Amino acid sequence: MQKVGRLIFSTNKAALAGYAQSLRGQSDVQLQLFHYSEQDGLDSDALEAQLLSSGAPEVSVLLLATAASSYLWFDPEHYPRNVELCTILKKFAEIRVNFVVCPTTNSARDGWQQHVSDLQSIFGDFFPEAGKVDTWTDFDPEQDLGQQQIRSLIFRPQHGQSLQCQDVHQPRGGGWPWKPVGGFVVLLVVGLGVRQLMSKLSSLSSQLEGLQNVTRDLCHRIQLLEAEVVHLRDGQSLRVSILSRT
Repeated sequence: MQKVGRLIFSTNKAALAGYAQSLRGQSDVQLQLFHYSEQDGLDSDALEAQLLSSGAPEVSVLLLATAASSYLWFDPEHYPRNVELCTILKKFAEIRVNFVVCPTTNSARDGWQQHVSDLQSIFGDFFPEAGKVDTWTDFDPEQDLGQQQIRSLIFRPQHGQSLQCQDVHQPRGGGWPWKPVGGFVVLLVVGLGVRQLMSKLSSLSSQLEGLQNVTRDLCHRIQLLEAEVVHLRDGQSLRVSILSRT
């Protein structure tokens, strides 16, 4: 079995496929590609398991740079998942971490070249020991993923367990996910649509409040009618009494 030579991480699948293709044209090193997202949680357990099992001496983290980039890849407020990923990678001292800046356009490339001398302030605590950062300028947003095996590091809490870096192209089976816990079977309910449910409850609450207002208005009108009836009845009784006296 061929030993894995490098793990590559990126938030962009086209960048992963394109960069891997460029490396495969240079050597026969086996690569493993991993996709994560700034909009979703990072499956840290699966990440650490892969780092331990692969035995790869080197990893690459692709950093996309656009024309409007402010290069805040290591700011936890702007790129929390990237910071989390790199923090975990940093724990594995035996693994060499390479950062590869991937300009998405020519103007982005020109903009990045003006900041190459400012690497220390951009990378902060993650500044590589080698003192340099690679740049890959062949990014293509329409890159064909082809037969590239890109694994996902996106955490899916509804599954109740680690993704174990499942291939993002592999369809998941249906049915209710479950696992035995101490002899009991725990059903994990998937896709409850909590947000839609809360929206419906809010709408129903508003409708109920409207019905309550209508009910109060009807009660008030009934009271007015009852008072009018009493008034008319008293007036009729008084008229009858006067007529009987005369």
